[in-house]
Amino acid sequence: MIYLHKILPLLFMPISITILLVLLGIFRKKLAFLWSAVVFLYLCAMPFVADRFFGWVENSGTRVSASVLTEADAIVVLSGMIHTVSGRDSLFAEWNDPDRFFAGIECYKQKKAPLLIFTRGQFPWSEGEPEGETLAREAIAMGVPSQAVLLTEAVENTADEAKAVEKLLKRNQQRIILVTSAFHMPRSKRLFEENGFLVQPYPVDYKVDADRSTVLDFLPTAEALRKTEWGIRELLGRLFYLVR
Repeated sequence: MIYLHKILPLLFMPISITILLVLLGIFRKKLAFLWSAVVFLYLCAMPFVADRFFGWVENSGTRVSASVLTEADAIVVLSGMIHTVSGRDSLFAEWNDPDRFFAGIECYKQKKAPLLIFTRGQFPWSEGEPEGETLAREAIAMGVPSQAVLLTEAVENTADEAKAVEKLLKRNQQRIILVTSAFHMPRSKRLFEENGFLVQPYPVDYKVDADRSTVLDFLPTAEALRKTEWGIRELLGRLFYLVR
């Protein structure tokens, strides 16, 4: 199932739609389709458009300090921050976006909950240890007591994470602080609430800068195109769990 979740969204990505428009233009011999392909891809890769689209996707609240959160039974930090690279004689875990991890540490050190939970996120094709094991080790190295750090069973997606955390906690431990990327929060919150949790969302890892727009925002970039793709993938994920 995880392969379908990763492959099917490719049909709705900007590159796939652009290729379809180009093919239609070639086979039907209409320039309108070719021009549509150029304009569509340009807009998807334009930072001005991508930032506004992604800002709408991740609009689950503004970034706040952990100090404003109320106390809970546990802090749950979702996976999605680390990738594994090959070394000369071993594998190394390197950070993508560590905001979730540091936000979870901040919540714990401000005594917002007595437990800090990491999920053992890992795809079937992934190399190295599950992400949660790396994060747990780093948290302990940063001063979090080992008895306060919990790890779920192996998980592949957000739905798995919600079920795994439910198995880990007792019935009277329903109040959680959920830490994940802002764009990922609406879907994550919904899935955890479906599993009986009282969720206090703590969205971090915002992707849209607070910088003012410049002429550079109207020139296409690979980064902007990727941001558009992230946004589309997230919306498709929300739709899937809404109608399943």
